[in-house]
Amino acid sequence: MNINNDSQIRIIITYSQQPALESHQPMSITLNELAIGTKATIHSLLGHNPSLHRQCGALGLKPGVLVQVLHRHQRTGPMQIKCRGTLFSIRSDEAAFISVSIQS
Repeated sequence: MNINNDSQIRIIITYSQQPALESHQPMSITLNELAIGTKATIHSLLGHNPSLHRQCGALGLKPGVLVQVLHRHQRTGPMQIKCRGTLFSIRSDEAAFISVSIQS
């Protein structure tokens, strides 16, 4: 295609609005970001920390399991969670490596 200086090129840019998130679509965040009383399903374990993966597996904190935050101590302190009827305390920095899905 040969374009000279007298030619005009017309560019049409269209913006499409993304549909609003439906209430049934899960929102993925990390466990340490959950508020007290929130229930979520573990989505995945992030990072390459074999000891954390092993420890979570031994406690039953595996993808697909429902967890609930019962208590948290400050923003960076430990948090108490309930998983399969058992109460656990977990450090906030370790909970940051557990991806969960909540219903919005």
